Amino acid sequence: VSGKEEVEKDLVKVAKESSQRQDLIQAFKEYVEMHHEFSTFMFFPIGIEKIITKQVREEIEKLVSKEKFQETLNELTTPSKILDSTQEQVDLMKIALEKGFDKLKEHQEKYGFLNVYNQDEQPDSVESYKTRLYALLDTDVKKKIEKFQKEFEKREKEFESTIKELNISGHLLEIIRILREYVYLRSYRLEMLNKSNLLIQPLLVKIGKQFVLSLKEVCALTAEEIILGEIPSKEVIEKRLKGYIYLQQGKEYQIFLEKLDEIKKLEFGEEKHYSKIGEIRGTTACQGKVRGSVRIIMSKEDI
Repeated sequence: VSGKEEVEKDLVKVAKESSQRQDLIQAFKEYVEMHHEFSTFMFFPIGIEKIITKQVREEIEKLVSKEKFQETLNELTTPSKILDSTQEQVDLMKIALEKGFDKLKEHQEKYGFLNVYNQDEQPDSVESYKTRLYALLDTDVKKKIEKFQKEFEKREKEFESTIKELNISGHLLEIIRILREYVYLRSYRLEMLNKSNLLIQPLLVKIGKQFVLSLKEVCALTAEEIILGEIPSKEVIEKRLKGYIYLQQGKEYQIFLEKLDEIKKLEFGEEKHYSKIGEIRGTTACQGKVRGSVRIIMSKEDI
């Protein structure tokens, strides 16, 4: 992750210092190579976590009753560290406690990447943080910070006490500790992908200027099209922006712009009717209770 971040920072320097197409394309090639390496980190942890979770579940089932199983599993599989998305909330509370409005710009520069889910999205603005800060000022911020610190300490104490109570040691203790790392990685890898999306934007903007395209239009191109300079027509790009399916096998790929529902069904099968699901099982990445507005997602189109 740190290697990818350093490469992208160097590429940003190239984007700022040069407007030569060959320099920009070479920098983009380096980004693509690093991104492919990073993709391994993106996908492997999910499979590894599933395997380890299965092992841990089977062992814990031998140690506790059916009634206590889920509670015990939750206590043993909390994330090993605090995520940036959580730390951002704590840091904003600290700013609110000091009424440090002058620190919001620095806060935005540090955490703005968290909601950059795609390369053409902008980071949260200072104004958005200011709105959240005003909302916090109407609450007991000191109490909120103390509550968070106590919750984190409680989580760690519960983990250690459960380990001691069940007399867990040796290989089982090792894989439980490893699983906690993978629970953390589950969300951390996505945060780092968002950071990558923001870091590479200056280079993509410069490339866009070479081909008279906006950042959003550049993001509708394939890496091969950018590197070879084989840019499709504006009409094709506009169609892609409305929706497309990209299928790749090895080095061969196809982009579909028509009959997307038919292709989706052929490639991925029938979509499940989630309205019939009454229970969701899994390991929570962040435990606790949250109050706020929710939106029920019944299909991909609702996202």
